[in-house]
Amino acid sequence: GNSRITRIQGGRISGQFGWGVSGDFSAFVRDSRDQKGALDERQESLPTSLSRRLGSRTVLNWLLAYRATDSREGLGFNTNTIDSTLRFSQTLRWGQWRGSISPGLTVQRVRGDGLQRITYRPSVALSLRKSAHQLRVNWQSQVQNALLSQNTDVMTHDLSAAYSLRRGRHSFTVDAQFNGRDPQGGETVESYRAGLSYSLQLAHQPN
Repeated sequence: GNSRITRIQGGRISGQFGWGVSGDFSAFVRDSRDQKGALDERQESLPTSLSRRLGSRTVLNWLLAYRATDSREGLGFNTNTIDSTLRFSQTLRWGQWRGSISPGLTVQRVRGDGLQRITYRPSVALSLRKSAHQLRVNWQSQVQNALLSQNTDVMTHDLSAAYSLRRGRHSFTVDAQFNGRDPQGGETVESYRAGLSYSLQLAHQPN
């Protein structure tokens, strides 16, 4: 056999930190190895999540995460990644419609053996509800810039929308989705999907 031994150490602090900021800080180290020496790896992670309310209808969220992998055996692959996400969540009131909109931006930097890139991911999520009506729209784009000549820059776009209507036990949903991928020097790929669904809620029959 080839048994594996994994040890995890770490801790977490959460609470209120003043100035209206709440959140948590974590730190973990994971060591893994097997008896035959094919696996000898350390993973380190430092995730942080902070939020602050700005007025009565807006919340600001900030997420920061550091991850590192150190493969100490000969054919291992070493990487370290930093993710930073800033997101606003705004409550919406438009006539009888109620909902929220959440724009955000994630920046990711990756360094490793033969790999360096920085990625930007802007996004917007919209959700509205009015009585029996519900509307959801999500958009995200990704711009991946390779910092080494052997890697390729890639841009992607994703857009989805769904409208639902409920009438008693009957509900109807119309949804659509678009995905696009545009690699530098490569062929642009686009895909589209649209659908219509119906569902019926069956009445419960007592025994």
